[in-house]
Amino acid sequence: MMLTNSPERRQIFARAATIYGEAAKLLSDRQRVMIETDSHPLVGWLIPAHGGAVAAAIVIGGVEGWAMDFDSLGEALAVRGVDALMLDGPGQGESRFNHNHYLSVRWADAYRSAIDFLERRTAGHRIGFIGNSIGGSFAMAMASIDKRVSACCSNGGVIKPTLAQGKTTFFAKMVAACGTDDEEEALAAWRAVDPIAPTSGRPYPLLIVHGGRDPMIPMAASDMLLAAAPTDDKEMVVFSDGDHCIYNHREDRDALIADWVRSRLAPVKASKQGTRRLSCRS
Repeated sequence: MMLTNSPERRQIFARAATIYGEAAKLLSDRQRVMIETDSHPLVGWLIPAHGGAVAAAIVIGGVEGWAMDFDSLGEALAVRGVDALMLDGPGQGESRFNHNHYLSVRWADAYRSAIDFLERRTAGHRIGFIGNSIGGSFAMAMASIDKRVSACCSNGGVIKPTLAQGKTTFFAKMVAACGTDDEEEALAAWRAVDPIAPTSGRPYPLLIVHGGRDPMIPMAASDMLLAAAPTDDKEMVVFSDGDHCIYNHREDRDALIADWVRSRLAPVKASKQGTRRLSCRS
């Protein structure tokens, strides 16, 4: 597997993005967007809601699964009236390989620019943030940092991203996402991602999704994340035979998350849910 930001890997990914763009033109149901930040641009795909939006959401992947890989979730959101911004954040996908936007200690500023983009486009709509894999840690961290995040979903996130520190393939990918060979510089960036940071008493609805057979994240780690999350309005859904990010039940996963996001961003009646842990068996 390619771990570094080599010219070969950059070329392979650029070709994949080009092919995806060609397919998107045929579908005519999504558009490539470029979001300017204080640093380098962010690139994403906006899938507009069908028949008009009632809300909007940002969707990100993790260390290696990026915007194009989660478009089925964006499509599920769009069907339910939620504008979906499938985003390559700092250190991800096109933002990284085509525009040299790497993860740094100022990563939150880039995501604020993405929220600004959705606010300008859908004035008055509430905004959700969905993170997959370690992207779930970013989603929760942004919910703590930015009060404009009105609902948050972590699908496979961890309580502390630097737990992966060490001589492992995954940690090498984390370092590469920072565009450096300096492990200490990379660790400083990853330490700035705190999914359980205090919110000054501001609650936010949180959904944690976990796979019972996730080879990367044990159940105890997700239970710990649920308990430590700084909000009372939280629940966890467990797919008993789910793998990491529930890739093996993609349609069920997408429907679950999209239904939950719709219910929390455009509720018929607002209600305080409290902590819950549910189980899904397939």
